[in-house]
Amino acid sequence: EMLVKACPAAVSEDESGCTPLASAIQNGLCAEIIRLLVHANPSALKVADGSGLPLRKALEYQASPSVIEILAHDADTVAAADSMGRSSLHLALQWSAYNFSVVKILLLKAPHVATLPNKQGQTPLGCAYLHFCRTVRGIKEINKEILDNSQVVQCWQTTLLLLRAAANGTIKEDGDERSKGNRNGDGFTEFKVLHSMLRTEVSMPLVQACLAYRPSEVLELDSKGSSALSCAICGPIKSAKSRIIDTILHSNASASRIADLSDELRFPIAQAALNSRQIKGLTMKGLMNSYPDAIFIKDQVTGLYPFQLAALPQSSNELSDSEGDIASNIRDHYLQWGWDDDENAQQVNAIFELLRAAPGLIACASHKKRSSCTIAR
Repeated sequence: EMLVKACPAAVSEDESGCTPLASAIQNGLCAEIIRLLVHANPSALKVADGSGLPLRKALEYQASPSVIEILAHDADTVAAADSMGRSSLHLALQWSAYNFSVVKILLLKAPHVATLPNKQGQTPLGCAYLHFCRTVRGIKEINKEILDNSQVVQCWQTTLLLLRAAANGTIKEDGDERSKGNRNGDGFTEFKVLHSMLRTEVSMPLVQACLAYRPSEVLELDSKGSSALSCAICGPIKSAKSRIIDTILHSNASASRIADLSDELRFPIAQAALNSRQIKGLTMKGLMNSYPDAIFIKDQVTGLYPFQLAALPQSSNELSDSEGDIASNIRDHYLQWGWDDDENAQQVNAIFELLRAAPGLIACASHKKRSSCTIAR
């Protein structure tokens, strides 16, 4: 402090473009010295050297959370990307030993960075997912006991923090990521871990861990009025969609009886029918077996039974309630794309399974009025 007062110009860049702040970070000096140098020359926070901005250098040298908090002074600094498109949050997640506090500091300044991709398309949230899966690799059964492992706990809490930022656009100040969340005015839990995960490209180990640690969420609605099963069926999950749906049903088959308040009160079987190209036949059978009566319930939007919903072309979300239009669209779709495609085969299989469970629906569907047809269930 005496040196800075005696020679204020000393905190500026030297001939090589290096600042005392950068040197202090590189040599691991304490937060008090870092704060003093920043106070003497705030513009040094924006001076980049070969490692980038001071915040990036501090992350590279794994500085303490107190140092990171000083250097992460605004959202733009946290979000600033390097030549590979990596934000400060990407870098913080590169080191497995890096602590939860550093990630929290960065997210408090810029929660939107949780979903910013680098040039390879990887988001910080996706990196956290990957790191968790690598951490639990080799564990035969993912259950509640795995969270007794300190390394797994750190990965889990960091992942939940990023997930909260991605889902809500903010994080809690208390940092207790294991709390069950608060209730908002409509009676739904404000933040649901399982539901939020299923709205992203999540992998099986994370779903298993969430089901083990938060089993009650399977039968709860999130703030949008959706169940976990609905999120899995309608969400962006691709490769493991059927396996994840099967896992949720196995954990609690009653999940198939919860209608989605955000999707015209559709039951999971109707949502699965509308996404039948992405869902395997055995999974469709599992949904039917969990709630057999659902195949007899007409969709409130289109007036169609699940087997008819499964037959609709799924390249568009626009559904017509005109029988002539539906028939025409189905014919045109298969004339264009044929029946050989794997997804088309899954769609046909879904139609078959739904009809095999209740063949009488064909006769009923041909009647205009529901009361004109009786089906033996």
